[in-house]
Amino acid sequence: MYTYGFLLGRKNLLSSSELISRLNKNCEIVDITPLSLVINSKQALENPQNLLDTLGGTIKIIEIHSDSIKKYNSIPKSLEKLALKLFKGAEKKVKHAVSAHILSKESKKIIKNSIYRIKDACKQQEIKSRYINKTFENPHIAQIKDEKAKDLVALEGTDKYYYGQTIAIQNIDSYSKRDYKRPERDARLGMLPPKLAQIMINLSRKSSGTLYDPFCGIGTILAEGMLMNFNVVGSDLDHENIQKSLHNLKWLQTEYPVTAEKNFRLFQADAGKIAKKDLSEKIDCVISETYLGPPMSSGISMNEVKENLAKIEKTIFEFFRSIKNVTPKNVAIVLSLLTYRVKDQGEEKFITMTHLLTKLEQEGFVTEPLISHEISSEYGLNVRQHNGLLYERPDQTVCRTIFKFVKK
Repeated sequence: MYTYGFLLGRKNLLSSSELISRLNKNCEIVDITPLSLVINSKQALENPQNLLDTLGGTIKIIEIHSDSIKKYNSIPKSLEKLALKLFKGAEKKVKHAVSAHILSKESKKIIKNSIYRIKDACKQQEIKSRYINKTFENPHIAQIKDEKAKDLVALEGTDKYYYGQTIAIQNIDSYSKRDYKRPERDARLGMLPPKLAQIMINLSRKSSGTLYDPFCGIGTILAEGMLMNFNVVGSDLDHENIQKSLHNLKWLQTEYPVTAEKNFRLFQADAGKIAKKDLSEKIDCVISETYLGPPMSSGISMNEVKENLAKIEKTIFEFFRSIKNVTPKNVAIVLSLLTYRVKDQGEEKFITMTHLLTKLEQEGFVTEPLISHEISSEYGLNVRQHNGLLYERPDQTVCRTIFKFVKK
């Protein structure tokens, strides 16, 4: 049996839901916290870096070697044992980092104590070593990667600490390139992050086939789909957006040769009037970010919220009606829907398209929980109502809620 820890990104519930969607029958969840998800696997991960490159919500994959009771003073000793085990027989100086992913303000002290214990133990065993986190804080993943250091990790679980070595690190350079270096960008369209696009694709539970984005914008979801082994079809009402998507996807095929063998097709169309003649391909999943409305400040009124949501709900409802007869039964539809953060009588609230969800259920489209009620209950996960998961940044008025619909 192999044990692995996944260090979750900023939106830990979305990160967990993505991992749950990707786990195969050989994996069993053994722990979920706001920081991490831990699994037991019957088989070793064949290529952890390739896996991580397709997980938008995971920062590190850690191979777990041991665990201990949940007491802070157990961490330095356990990391010392792990270091001696991993560094044994090293002929050259071992460059290493110590990371403590724990819910405590004492992490800096714990890292410092761990580093000094490892340093002394290595000296006694005549193992040459050097640590890279000189400020005794968790090193940035870019530093670990650039310095090619062994990253020794303490990971907080529900009732224990896990200890292991990082075996895959998020490729932030590639994400940055796909986001900021592509030829076409447009802040008016909401700028869907490539990481979130990956998460949405993974939530479909499809790993290949044909992906359709009916509100394709500048092609972010289409590009990530191609990188994840999909042929893609995109449409948009705006001809200019189609041209921008075309430019971006051609750039992608030049910069990422793995996508050259994947097919893409773009066409201009109103998403509310999609017909069978528009989609000759068998569509395996529909992934899209719908219109997020005009930019809004924190002073938005409830009347503005209701008015904007009503307009956009109408467009989305028309899309579902049009897609109903041109996609197969049980096709997964993962959408990012507009959600507003508002202050109502001093209380912060998130308002999304709940009325739309009721209307769609009457049309045969039901929302599927992104994290099952059983898992949410077992690990005390605070999942939002209506089966959706929120994606937002602090003080952001215009937010997103991710929903998965299944056509019955």
